[in-house]
Amino acid sequence: MEKYILNKTPLRTTNGFKINDLEIELDVPVINDFKEYKFSEEIGAKQDVKNNFDSKIGLEHDKYLNVDIVIDKEYENNIIIDSDDSLVNIINITFKKNSNANLIFRYKSDKEVFNNVKFVIKGENNSKGNISIVNMLNKDSKNIVAIENYVNGDITINYVDLGGSLRISNYYAELNENSINNFNNMYFGKDTERIDMNYLVKLLGKNSEGIMNVQGALDDKAYKTFKGTLDFVEGAKGSVGKENENCVLLSDDIINRSLPMMLCHEEDVTGAHGVSAGKIDKNKLFYLTSRGLDEDEARRLIINANFAQVINNIPDEEIRHEILKVIEKEVG
Repeated sequence: MEKYILNKTPLRTTNGFKINDLEIELDVPVINDFKEYKFSEEIGAKQDVKNNFDSKIGLEHDKYLNVDIVIDKEYENNIIIDSDDSLVNIINITFKKNSNANLIFRYKSDKEVFNNVKFVIKGENNSKGNISIVNMLNKDSKNIVAIENYVNGDITINYVDLGGSLRISNYYAELNENSINNFNNMYFGKDTERIDMNYLVKLLGKNSEGIMNVQGALDDKAYKTFKGTLDFVEGAKGSVGKENENCVLLSDDIINRSLPMMLCHEEDVTGAHGVSAGKIDKNKLFYLTSRGLDEDEARRLIINANFAQVINNIPDEEIRHEILKVIEKEVG
């Protein structure tokens, strides 16, 4: 076991909040044998092993599997990529001009795995993409996901985070002129699971739009920290940025910390940010139970209504249904 300091906030706040960094002890495996992803023949993907993995989370590896995906046209069907093994990957996705595709990365396992993946997404002018990353790993797994998004078109990212005793995620986006980015994230934590999120959207160009929507729920003795930042850079006139995190607390033993931040170096912008956390409204529970639902069913219905804001952006009905089954089992 080694001690690491990971997922540092872009702007430091007082140490008393205990949210600037994730300090944790980890046993990081050395991985030399990499299992390649399986792609359909129509996708232009190249895979090779490279040296010196790093991401904005700050956890390094000597070797990793590098995957290059080029989207150079409009794809009618969803592109689904499955993985069930220990991973240290960098996945580079380039959307060429006028291209359009829906990509879904689904991570599932029956055994404990160590998953450390970085996505680097680049969209050229007039490109459009919907990328979904779905974590349904074994409950004892370690899941570490960093996403870098450099936007010139219209890119939506959906991140569903359900599996693993430790879950660390980092989102970094740069929005250029007239670009659009929607980042949707949902999480559920229970038992003594640890969840750490650090998300930053930088609005760089004129008339860009960045939306960050995070929906979560915690139970038992779960420990969660959320750090979300909107940064309006000088020159981002006419841009719009919105950030929201909503967390439902299902236990009195939860540790829940949130730090929303908004930085502004430009006058002509529209920004909004906030977080909310609390137990399920008793009036809503009473209303639903008075209509014939038991309390567990009523709780699931309320939580699912929040999660639907994220899940409904995933363009595959089968995977949406699979996610809902996992939530139903976990919420109880």
